[in-house]
Amino acid sequence: MKFVTTIQVLFFACYLFLKVTVAQTYSCEKPHSLQKNSGAVSSTLININNVSTRFYNDSQSDISPTGQSGFEFPKGSGKTTVFQSGLLWGAKVNNVIQVGGSVYRSGMTPGRIFKDGNAENPSASNVRVYRVRPDYKTNDLQTEVSRGEGTVEEIRALYEKNWNEWPVKDGAPFIDKNGNRIYEPTIDVPGYENADQTLWHVANDLNASAVNYFIGSQPIGVEEQVTAWAYKSNSDYLNNTIFRKYKLINKSSNTFINMYVNLFSDLELGSTPDKYAVDLCGSDSLLNLGFDYYAANYVNGQYGSNPPSVGFVLLQGPVVTGITTDQAIFDGRKILGKKNLQMTAFFHFYCGDTTFVCPAQGVYDKGTLAWYNYFQGIEGLKNRPFRLPSQLGGATTMFTLSGNPLTGIGWVDGVYRHEGDRYINIVSGPFGMAPGDTQEVVFAEVAAQGQDRLDAVKVLKEYAASLSLDYKDSLYLHQITTDVEETRSVPTQFSLHQNYPNPFNPSTTISYDLPTAGFVSLKIYDFLGREIKTLVDDYQQPGSYHKTFSTSELNLSSGVYLCELRAGGLVQTKKMILIK
Repeated sequence: MKFVTTIQVLFFACYLFLKVTVAQTYSCEKPHSLQKNSGAVSSTLININNVSTRFYNDSQSDISPTGQSGFEFPKGSGKTTVFQSGLLWGAKVNNVIQVGGSVYRSGMTPGRIFKDGNAENPSASNVRVYRVRPDYKTNDLQTEVSRGEGTVEEIRALYEKNWNEWPVKDGAPFIDKNGNRIYEPTIDVPGYENADQTLWHVANDLNASAVNYFIGSQPIGVEEQVTAWAYKSNSDYLNNTIFRKYKLINKSSNTFINMYVNLFSDLELGSTPDKYAVDLCGSDSLLNLGFDYYAANYVNGQYGSNPPSVGFVLLQGPVVTGITTDQAIFDGRKILGKKNLQMTAFFHFYCGDTTFVCPAQGVYDKGTLAWYNYFQGIEGLKNRPFRLPSQLGGATTMFTLSGNPLTGIGWVDGVYRHEGDRYINIVSGPFGMAPGDTQEVVFAEVAAQGQDRLDAVKVLKEYAASLSLDYKDSLYLHQITTDVEETRSVPTQFSLHQNYPNPFNPSTTISYDLPTAGFVSLKIYDFLGREIKTLVDDYQQPGSYHKTFSTSELNLSSGVYLCELRAGGLVQTKKMILIK
């Protein structure tokens, strides 16, 4: 009997050794410290409510500056649930598959893409993560002080700097108080509608070395604008959530075919007291949700016997053509005849698995092509569709781990593979992007705690449902109106219309038509040719536009002024008369 007991002990010890060794062998490559891209990589915390995390101006997020898990829940506890996250995209460009974005390494470089096709200097002082909160002048700012961000005076000064320099001209969102879609600093408010804290930055993929090092691809000319915002609320689901919007602009001369977006996240609820990771994950296609939760029969090294669940919800997918009764949300507006794509695929990576393997970094065939396979619902390296486990029939599926962990029915994690490190991916596509096109996707990153590990999953799903309903009902969107111009035909001629009223005092409306996308300049000059004001200096889509010119703060005298419109090498000028 003693001999049998010894054999059992040895067998169990070998099992644990192999289990940990295999898990380490197939683990995704994690950085020991945060990657530093070319230029000055800056970061800022979003920490207004019950969670705290970090965003970087090269489009990485959640990871701490020292390369540790960065999504803290609850805030101030020192406990974290997400190691790192980032957005990827993949498309066919000139019949070649390219992938960009951020997963551990970043293929993005801070800064915009200028109208001449060149990238902004990533070390410029304005190329940073901007952060605003509407109450910065009156709040005691202890939320930030407690996170070690500086003294109250230092933090308030930085908020004021970002408020005054809020880069609306580059794409940063603002609260349009009078609804004219023109940013007027004395009237409008920087930040996202009703948000208690808003972050914004812009990055691009024009650095060939960074993109190749990231995933083995080449730049395609994407500018990515990232907005993150949060609410300090009495509602638990809002108080435990960070919202993030990714706006992608095709600033190249090429069309992107069969494009996909993918939210990657390395979720990490913690480990056993001896540092062995025992996470599980799952998907819910009805909720557009991917999530992580803790395995049974283990004490969590961070949270004890009451670990949370954490996940991402796709709230707004890319816009594609629909039927006449469809309505899509884009840029805080409803667009008739369009629809938003839902989560079209979900896949995960296991530590120790040979099927769902993290693609290689810096390599085209096992990196770029593997990611693009996954986006399409194809196993990265085996070139075959996702399949249910053979015990469940082996049918093809676009959503892995789609079972219900609360009931144990379906493809539930931990049944056919052991627990360990987990990485989730939420995909939406395909769609196309012509030169000048813009697409945006919105996710909610949310954490929940329940009576036990599975009750936490139940609460998380309830949060996800509430967030989706709130978002679709526009409660936390910009003021939504039906976009009438989107339903009209694209103008056929480049035209600057006469301002109205004319003569005017103190303001007038200027309208113009663009038949094609391109960089647009709309400026006001005096009759001697001296520039008075720039109304537009940006890349715009085809359509009809209206801008208001006000002289109330310019101290102009009565007389004749010139309005000049430039786009695509074309120029038109109109005379305007100011009468006081």
